[in-house]
Amino acid sequence: MCAFGRTELWRQKRLRRDKRDRQTGQDPLTTVNAFGDAPTLTDVFKKSAFGNACGGAPSAVRNGYEFEAAAATAAADEADATKPHSRESPENSVATEILNSEDDEEGETESVSGSGEEEEQSVACTPTTALCEQVVPLLRYLDCKVTKYADPRQPWSYVELVRRRTRTKVRTSKLLARLDGDIKDLREKNECLLGHIALTRKVHQAVDKLRDEKLEEATKEFAKEKAKLADELDSEQTQN
Repeated sequence: MCAFGRTELWRQKRLRRDKRDRQTGQDPLTTVNAFGDAPTLTDVFKKSAFGNACGGAPSAVRNGYEFEAAAATAAADEADATKPHSRESPENSVATEILNSEDDEEGETESVSGSGEEEEQSVACTPTTALCEQVVPLLRYLDCKVTKYADPRQPWSYVELVRRRTRTKVRTSKLLARLDGDIKDLREKNECLLGHIALTRKVHQAVDKLRDEKLEEATKEFAKEKAKLADELDSEQTQN
């Protein structure tokens, strides 16, 4: 909406309010504006060329119809003043103030968006974000290696498979170390038993040899005794 349209809208609203105030007995020129800080019809009248010609006072107008005509003329002058070719400064018009306020709001919005972008840039520059940017591609690369180094029937990632394989190796190494210790103890016990067996064999061999020697000596002595008895028996028979 252009500046003249806004001013015309305010004028129509103000005229309706003045008519309602006249019906209730209030002064339309001193009633508080319904739009807060927006300029009243009295202010518009004072700033207009018609108001300057009347001495700047709304009381110079004889009735409400003349005041409405003066207000319309003032609104047209204010609309012309807001055009770029006007010699007056556009900062003095109401529409320019509203446009400036809208520009300020847009500037604030841009500043808020700029601050949001700065926050996003600050978040993007954190060490955590940098680490994620380095780790995520590595994890994706390792996931791609699952089909090459892992069993596709196992629904785990390459990292989990390597972790499980490492845990299995650690547990297996501990078990193998324990088994090696047990085997070493068994070997030592076996060697000790083999020593006992060898010693026992030597003892048995010595016993067998001693037995054979004793048996041979007993046999010789028995033969001597037998021969002696035979000689004695023969001598007795000859004497008889």
